[in-house]
Amino acid sequence: MQTGTRKSPPKVYLAASYLLQAQMREVREGLGRRGIEVTSRWIDDPAEQSLKARDLAGAAGMKAGRIAARQDLEDIDAADCVIVFTEVASTTGGMHAELGYALGRRKNVIVCGPRVNVFQCLVDQYPGIPDLIAGVMP
Repeated sequence: MQTGTRKSPPKVYLAASYLLQAQMREVREGLGRRGIEVTSRWIDDPAEQSLKARDLAGAAGMKAGRIAARQDLEDIDAADCVIVFTEVASTTGGMHAELGYALGRRKNVIVCGPRVNVFQCLVDQYPGIPDLIAGVMP
């Protein structure tokens, strides 16, 4: 019998435009078939929960924004790697904040799509999802 601890499956956080929510669920399914767990709870939120700047006014908006932000940060903390999908521009800027948080937490970060800011020059980049799957998750 083998002793020692068994390594847990790798975990990734998917950062993308809310417009890619359905596609991120498909990516999660593909990663799951490869034994990779996705920590991003936002991809299962109802589409109407995407918070825009106009939604953050007032006490109720602030409360909803804090809950969403804390959840995303918890999910990033639970991940070994953050994959930022840039082919579709962010509708809220959230994925850029997530990238900065992940870099600050010294997470492994990968960009999937074109680099859209200087901080993305610090990490590996793949042109698209097929390249990502072939290059990182054979």
